[in-house]
Amino acid sequence: MTTTAALPLTDRDYPRFTAAEFDRRDAEIRTRMDALDLQLVVVCGRGGRDPNVLYLSDWWSTREAWVLFPRHGDPTMLIQLSNHLPLARRMSRFPDVRFGGSAPTGSVDTAPTLVECLRERGVSTGRVGLAGTVTWREYARLTAAFPGVEWVEFGGQLVDQRQVKSAEELQRLAVSARMCDASAMAIAEQARPGMTEHELARIIEDSYLADGGINGIHFMVATQMADPRGGVPCQHQSDRRRIRYR
Repeated sequence: MTTTAALPLTDRDYPRFTAAEFDRRDAEIRTRMDALDLQLVVVCGRGGRDPNVLYLSDWWSTREAWVLFPRHGDPTMLIQLSNHLPLARRMSRFPDVRFGGSAPTGSVDTAPTLVECLRERGVSTGRVGLAGTVTWREYARLTAAFPGVEWVEFGGQLVDQRQVKSAEELQRLAVSARMCDASAMAIAEQARPGMTEHELARIIEDSYLADGGINGIHFMVATQMADPRGGVPCQHQSDRRRIRYR
């Protein structure tokens, strides 16, 4: 029997921004925190659609994730689900990545762990920023656990910061644009009458998956130009076939 050693948490097999780029982001966030007199910012993201967790941590979450970003010191990230934890620790730039925890029934419930982490950091009074997809139940639990804390909306600050791109970010956008161009060329070259929208989606994805691209969403519709019935391009593909009309 042979065994293999577990990959160390410092192992990096994924594209990432440089330490200098993250230093730039951290410095700007903390400048904004200073202006608002925030001791810490709590950021929540869900479903991989909220960009703030990725922007801060380099972890592409597909479920719920929370980042505790302090004015001084290292951040902490809480992630769901437990089976996502090993990969999150490999991909995130944060050394402190933890499982967010579960309710007694086994359902997702990060709030108790979040409260515990805030108490670990000595949060009891003062101003704390809040950003992302925080539910009203989670907000109610936070305000109940920390009655002396003033919660300050910080989502707009993160959106504002992300609007101005660095040279590294522009380079990453250029790579994405090339992949998008390649998918459009692949459709033009390979689409044939009788194909379903699902088959067209496979052409799109095959053009960039081998180069490290990640599929987000396809907007497409197969319809007759003389009698269009597709409306706007659809987010989900149907079994309708692409037919040549004369």
